[in-house]
Amino acid sequence: MKGYKTGGRRPGSKNKVPPAIKAIALAMVPDANKTLRSLLKGAPDAVRVRCIEIVYERAFGKPRQEIEHSGALGVYDPSKLTTDELRTVIAILERASADGADGVQEGTGEA
Repeated sequence: MKGYKTGGRRPGSKNKVPPAIKAIALAMVPDANKTLRSLLKGAPDAVRVRCIEIVYERAFGKPRQEIEHSGALGVYDPSKLTTDELRTVIAILERASADGADGVQEGTGEA
């Protein structure tokens, strides 16, 4: 079904970093901090602030952003509906569409 995602991680799940890679990265942090400090000594304030933001985002995570959602909410499985129920849904959507056109070709179930 086009547009329907299958497999992969669940939304909101965290990335999994292998322990060996994490250990290597953690061992490099002190040297990276020294290098970053030396590079930032002569940097403009805007660059310094952005670097601090990046460090904070990595340490504490990015702040959540509010979004305005104007589409459908949820995921639907039309295979659970009877033919009559599907016809009812199509009729409702035809009436609710902004331009009055349903975009569905009769008998095919495809737009």
